[in-house]
Amino acid sequence: MPKWDAPTLNSYFLRRERYIYRNGEIILVFLDTRPINFQRLFEIVIEATKKVNPSKERRKIYELGISFVQVGDEPRTAKFLSFIDCDLEKIGAKHHIVDSKNWLSLKQMSVQEFLKDALLYRQNSLGKTHQLQVYK
Repeated sequence: MPKWDAPTLNSYFLRRERYIYRNGEIILVFLDTRPINFQRLFEIVIEATKKVNPSKERRKIYELGISFVQVGDEPRTAKFLSFIDCDLEKIGAKHHIVDSKNWLSLKQMSVQEFLKDALLYRQNSLGKTHQLQVYK
C-alpha cells in the first residue's frame, strides 16, 4: 500500500488491511479557511474514494465518511466545502463519502446532536444501525 500525505486516512486503510477495524469510521475535519493546497486535498479524498469498498448488499454503501465543518463564514471556504461535498465525483471521485456543514448551523445543536447527525449521515451510507454513545 503506497503512503501518501494523509496520516489519518493512511492509518484507517492500514488498520482495514490488517482487519483491525470494526464498522468503518467517520473523520471530522474542522477548518476556518480553505486549505492552501486545496487541490492536493481533492486528490487525497478522490484517492480514498477509490479505496473504499461498497457493501456487498448495496452498491452505494461505504465504510468511510469524511465530514468537513467550516468554523467562520469565509466565502472561499464555503465554496470549497460545497465543491468537495457535492461536486468531487465530477473530477474523479468514485464514491460520495464527504459531507460538509457550517459551524453556525451546528451551534444550535449539542455535541451529542452533532455527533448523532454525523453518525446518521454515515448510517445512511452504510445502511447499518449503530448506537451512539457519548461520554461526559
